Amino acid sequence: MSKASLSRASGVSRSAIDSYLSGESSPTARQLKRLAEAGGCEVQAVVVKKVVARPIPESLVAVLEFGELFPPKRPKPLPDMREVWARARARARA
Repeated sequence: MSKASLSRASGVSRSAIDSYLSGESSPTARQLKRLAEAGGCEVQAVVVKKVVARPIPESLVAVLEFGELFPPKRPKPLPDMREVWARARARARA
């Protein structure tokens, strides 16, 4: 559906649709409902409980700070797989 046909079907101006798509503004709940219905969709809202952050215990902070005293573990280099992949490609072509 083109923006022009969505605008005609929903009654929301083309400039408003452009503004929503660019992130410059947000549609009202009513405009969102009209846009969704014009596009053959419906709006559903989900309400979730807000998670409140708890304070970090001092004992955890102490353990984390202690861990920073040790040198970082260096990861092992990955094996060179170029030869294996080259053989696999050659077999696949055969």
